Amino acid sequence: MAVFLNMKKEDLKKLEPLGFSHIETKTQYELARLTGPCTAILYSSGKLLLQGKNDEIRKVVDFLVIGGYSDFIENKVKETLDNDPIKVRGTIIGTDETLKGDTFGGLVVGGFLGDRKIGKKLNSMGVKDSKRIEDREIIYIAKEIMKKFPKNYFIRIISPKEYNLFMGKSNITTLLNFLHEECHKKLFDKDAVHVVDKFPGATVGDILETKAESKYIEVAAASILARYAGLEQLKTLELYADFIIPKGSTHVRGALLKLKKNKRLDPADFVKLHFSNVRAIFG
Repeated sequence: MAVFLNMKKEDLKKLEPLGFSHIETKTQYELARLTGPCTAILYSSGKLLLQGKNDEIRKVVDFLVIGGYSDFIENKVKETLDNDPIKVRGTIIGTDETLKGDTFGGLVVGGFLGDRKIGKKLNSMGVKDSKRIEDREIIYIAKEIMKKFPKNYFIRIISPKEYNLFMGKSNITTLLNFLHEECHKKLFDKDAVHVVDKFPGATVGDILETKAESKYIEVAAASILARYAGLEQLKTLELYADFIIPKGSTHVRGALLKLKKNKRLDPADFVKLHFSNVRAIFG
């Protein structure tokens, strides 16, 4: 990714020789969106965002620098790190979800707004991809994030009951797009780039990237917050069910049978009814 500041719409004509052409914008904050060797998005703030393959972005950056825009660069192309999230310059809203593939529980989407200064603090706190952190550490780091940055995060929690009601009318892709965009709106900053951990059918966000939580520290923070809220939801379900709620969808048959046996419990309050392993037990 590369960013140029103080760009105007007429500056985009410089990109035409490279094969860029205008396409439809996705949000009201975009002045223009172009497709070509990479994607170019011009925001109303004057920020021009280049995203795509690093080699192609470098060519465009070099072309603009030669064309006299060297003083407009905010940050050059980032190199993907193998282990830690990239330290990103500029302002980013990262969003990520959890519980999507879990049989028990509903759905949680977390969002975090950060910049370079906040990113350094997150890094010192041990923020990284939540999949690489044990649950007990997730709880500790999430509480630290919420304590130190109370205005920089938002967590949208969907209960199993709400999830099943929604899925009776629509689908998971529509729900995810809605929740990711809701987090973005709650944290909205006109200078921020919205980075989404890409899921099948994703249509929201300025940057949609697979494994974004391992590349953008703001998405990593969002994934930790979402996972924390997901763990809390499963813990609450355990109190009502009076048996251990398993994570994931692999070793859940025993818990599903216990749920079916207890007639006072409504399955819709605990599990995703459309999952095949749930239908196999409850019909």
